[in-house]
Amino acid sequence: MSPKRGLPGQRGSVLMIALAVIVLFGLLAATLAQLQQDSGKQTVVEVQTVRARLAAQTGLERQLQALYPANTWQRSLCVTPDGATTASATSATQTLSGTGQDGCQVTIQCQALSAVSPAVTTLQLTSQGRCAPADSRADAGFTVTRTLQAEVFNGVGQ
Repeated sequence: MSPKRGLPGQRGSVLMIALAVIVLFGLLAATLAQLQQDSGKQTVVEVQTVRARLAAQTGLERQLQALYPANTWQRSLCVTPDGATTASATSATQTLSGTGQDGCQVTIQCQALSAVSPAVTTLQLTSQGRCAPADSRADAGFTVTRTLQAEVFNGVGQ
């Protein structure tokens, strides 16, 4: 007969330890995979936030360019998308296209504020950029919105 190895009552303990180590490594791998996925989603949201802010800035710059062509105050009223002027509030939505702008829209609002004096014209410009993921593989269930606002005046009467 061959002698028995190990201490009495400890047969199979290595198998239990190995199984526990495998389970722990499996849980660790699942946790790391979830962290990686969450990090990817956070990056998509950050990129969409920057795109929405830039879309809003584009809207403001377009409206300012219509109000101040060649760095001179040309208009004292809000400008409509077709280039006409109006004393009432205007609102226009444009879909942006091009590299980095796919899936983005900008809504530009212009409103004449109450005048301090008849010679001073003040306009309030509000631009809201909205971007959704352009990639069809991304989570299409969210849209990021950023709003920028500026008040402009003709500078007369200072």
